[in-house]
Amino acid sequence: EGVNLSLPESYQGGNPIRNFKSIEEKLENLDGDYSNRLKPIQDNVEEIALIAFDTNLSEDNLLTNVHILSHSWQESLEKYLDQAASKLESTHEFEQQDIEIINQNESPMGRILTTVSTDEGVEMKQLFYFNAQQDKMWITTYTTPVDEFQQRSANFEQSITSLNILPPQKESDGGIL
Repeated sequence: EGVNLSLPESYQGGNPIRNFKSIEEKLENLDGDYSNRLKPIQDNVEEIALIAFDTNLSEDNLLTNVHILSHSWQESLEKYLDQAASKLESTHEFEQQDIEIINQNESPMGRILTTVSTDEGVEMKQLFYFNAQQDKMWITTYTTPVDEFQQRSANFEQSITSLNILPPQKESDGGIL
């Protein structure tokens, strides 16, 4: 639904609007009870363009995943990043916030790095990227166990450089688009 993103071959997922049942089945086949975590995704399925998870689970059966969502936004990237950081600080341990150019000749992306504890008390690192495109803000979030972040961060950095946000599809009125 408007995005392309390269991920390692061990990742599975898709667009939850079209592939929710398939994503749910793949999660149920993994060790652990991950399918119950799909409720927030199902409740916000209209905003989520992609969800993918690494089928190579950690030693503690923790799930590394990525998701991309979008929503309407008219303000500057800087203002959005400040508001996002303010909201995250109430639930996350805030580590880094900056704006950087990810790809040469591309628009800048906001970047926030945090640590958050799950309901079970497990610490996870979350790496957020914010990309303003026309009237939408696209947010890509990589989540992994704290003890795996160092080894996975290079994959996350490589993956985000592949992010391609596609222009919206225009409906044809029978003429040339």
